Amino acid sequence: MDQKIKDELDLKDQTEFHKRLLEHCKSLIKLSRGTMSEYYPVWDDAASSYSAKVKATPTSNSNDRNACKKGQPQSLGVPVTYSQIQTFVAFAMSLLQQRDRLYELEGTGEEDHKSAKLGEALLEHDLQYSNMTQKLYQFLLDIGRFSVGVLKHSWETEMETVWEEQEVQPTQSAPITFLGKLIPGLQPETTIEDVQVERIRFQGNRIYSVSPYRFYPDPRLPLTRFQEGEFCGSEDEFSMTSLRKGVLSGTYAGVEHIEKFKTTDFEERGNQRFSHIKTQTNTHTSRESSQSEGSVVVTEIQLELVPSQFMLADGSPMGDSDQPEKWVVAYANDQRIIRAEPLGYAHNNFTYSVGQYSPDQHNFINETIAQMIGQLQDVIDWFLNSHITNVRKHITNRMVVDPSGVYYEDLRDHKAVIRIKPEASKMGVDRFITQLKVSDVTRGHISDIGELMKFVQMTTAISDNLMGQFHSGRRSARESGNLSQASGAHLRNVVKLIYASALDPLGRDMLSNSRDGLTEDTFVTVIGDEFPDWEAYDGFSINDDRIKVPVNRTHINGRFDFKVFEGTLPSEKGAQADIIQNILENLLKNPQGMQIILQLGYDPAKLMKEMLELRGIKHPDRFKVSDIRRQQYQLEQQQLEAELNGPPNEPQPGGPAPGVPPQQQGNFQSLLAGGS
Repeated sequence: MDQKIKDELDLKDQTEFHKRLLEHCKSLIKLSRGTMSEYYPVWDDAASSYSAKVKATPTSNSNDRNACKKGQPQSLGVPVTYSQIQTFVAFAMSLLQQRDRLYELEGTGEEDHKSAKLGEALLEHDLQYSNMTQKLYQFLLDIGRFSVGVLKHSWETEMETVWEEQEVQPTQSAPITFLGKLIPGLQPETTIEDVQVERIRFQGNRIYSVSPYRFYPDPRLPLTRFQEGEFCGSEDEFSMTSLRKGVLSGTYAGVEHIEKFKTTDFEERGNQRFSHIKTQTNTHTSRESSQSEGSVVVTEIQLELVPSQFMLADGSPMGDSDQPEKWVVAYANDQRIIRAEPLGYAHNNFTYSVGQYSPDQHNFINETIAQMIGQLQDVIDWFLNSHITNVRKHITNRMVVDPSGVYYEDLRDHKAVIRIKPEASKMGVDRFITQLKVSDVTRGHISDIGELMKFVQMTTAISDNLMGQFHSGRRSARESGNLSQASGAHLRNVVKLIYASALDPLGRDMLSNSRDGLTEDTFVTVIGDEFPDWEAYDGFSINDDRIKVPVNRTHINGRFDFKVFEGTLPSEKGAQADIIQNILENLLKNPQGMQIILQLGYDPAKLMKEMLELRGIKHPDRFKVSDIRRQQYQLEQQQLEAELNGPPNEPQPGGPAPGVPPQQQGNFQSLLAGGS
């Protein structure tokens, strides 16, 4: 942050520059919050449906309370939405993570191959440090429930204090001499001591999950085009301690002047998503308030503005440019700005990545899985609970009683013995007491639920096959494979769109950040062990004990692209491996098979490697035979052939005639030795 801006934000009383920039940012966030809040009730219903919560009514609440008192089951929600969304998430994660790395880079030419692999390794390093598996799960879960998943990235450098052994020079400044000559035995020696030094713990891209409830894009454009908007923002809660750490690192300013939220502040912003902070505003004497300073809502907005139009208190502009630039502004508790500086990324994009279940540009935000099957979920819940209610009535003993023939207090008190009055004993018990017969009209509701489940699966294309369930009956392996492939075609297309709209741009922005901000020290630390066979190349080295690599971070600018996401199912990979295996087996059974493979222009070693990788064998090159061991094998094979064939030029019974070329003897080893 520029020192002039930082000094002005540190002032307790806000300047005109501070007030003007704050109102401008708050007006944009308010514009977005007004549109986004319209989706909150729909998302709340989706979250309840996902949690299998039945919609409460006054009648249902009363019945549930009475059933609870009697130890009977209450209203139940069938977790149909939960199973559908979880299956979608599991399918998408298995599809995206079936390779060793989420991102695979491919050079446009042979000269770009090594640079592409460097970028691929850097991306994987950042993803692992950010625990991308958990972030990816939350991202896909939000897409399934709310149709919107949001990720955010930032370039960060984390430092840590470590102990290192270092040589400490003697404190004596002048050497000891006698008659102008050094005295070796009396010279002070350097010592090795453990000292604390600052080292880079992590430098790279950090990935964060952003709740759709706290995400504020420009509502004047559909969400599929949010990068073209004027602004994009989000907000989160931070403790005062973490904000003070940001002051020490130079990220924030004026933190000590932040005031707590007031109740009227929440009413003005029209967002009750921070209800526990609202409670803190009314309870200043609570235990939490006495032990901590509470939480602070920090709203960050990335927006395009003209820096020269915002004048500081000394009359100088906030920035020199007369053209729109992307800046990042953060303000706390809707009261004061604590950060204002250029966004500063070479890719010049908002640092958010947004994915949708159905990226239709004709709607600002599209429907979710929970919305699509919401009405079916309600009917299924009603069918099940109506059946439970009817069975509950059947279990309860309901009788028709004539009080003139029985003692009613015995029935009222649920006594085991019901006494009959003397004058009624001769007339028969059935005339005075009998059980009421009620027919079960909900018996077919369970089968109706099964039919509704078919409509659910038809809507979402998440069938029993994707859930790991198969219908009874005989089915061939080919039929089963075709069924799984057809049932996954719809979801595979959804995952491809999510990758293209959110994950692919995220990877490109992360790679751009690595090109622009990575130091050589961190680059060697991350990449040095990745390519130890490159030591022979000339490259930079920080210290003499570092591994030399042939490139530095500027070489990551090679002409390469992300590999197109093919979306192959894991089961399909096994089928592909079977095809390659069958081809190799059939060709190698033929004595002339090796010649056929080579004449067709295929490399048997590469086919074998591809088959092993499809089978899930990682790094199959580690099984390759060394040159020394290869020579031993060839020598052993020659000795074995010599023993089997006997002395030279002496044909064995049934063996090949002497003088016949090896290629015509049908010997497979000879084909390998002679080539094509």
